[in-house]
Amino acid sequence: MAKQQQIFTYLLKKKIGKRLQVLINENQGKVAKGRSQYDALEIDGVVHVSSRYPLRVGEFVIVKNKQTDSYDLYGTVV
Repeated sequence: MAKQQQIFTYLLKKKIGKRLQVLINENQGKVAKGRSQYDALEIDGVVHVSSRYPLRVGEFVIVKNKQTDSYDLYGTVV
């Protein structure tokens, strides 16, 4: 399992600085959670999205990825 996590983390780090289209699944004001076209619901990690305006569930946004942890990406709406 540790090797799998290393590989996944490596692949996520390659996405830092890149833009992804993200579907918003959860809204928490100006911070939301969503998934990209590459992420399966309830299986893969999520994209944590920060925005200057409130996001709506079901909305698609373009996100620039800023950082990652073991399974999730963190980015900002562009």
